[in-house]
Amino acid sequence: MTGLWITAGLCLLMAVLLFCGKGGFIIIGYNTAPPEVKATFNRKKLYRAVGVLFLVLAAMTAAAAMWFDLLHVVYTYAMVIAIAACMFYCLGYCRVPKEDRPGGEEGGSGR
Repeated sequence: MTGLWITAGLCLLMAVLLFCGKGGFIIIGYNTAPPEVKATFNRKKLYRAVGVLFLVLAAMTAAAAMWFDLLHVVYTYAMVIAIAACMFYCLGYCRVPKEDRPGGEEGGSGR
């Protein structure tokens, strides 16, 4: 039970780091990506999206710590759904349009 509270606190700490713009090392794949790949993402939106994910995970973990007997199965499924939703959001919404990227195409895509 104490481990769940510690995990909730760590998730909250990581969310605060990301909202402050200092937590890029937390995002697996982004921190090791080459500069060309990093240029395809809007860093501020990406940090905010992953920060919201960590806030949701902190809230879910705290709820599971309070009502562990009722929520341990629901918690597992909800965490998987939250992480998958954040991944799809980051892959779509956090991308920088091609015409706004450094060295991108001129003229745009007609949007």
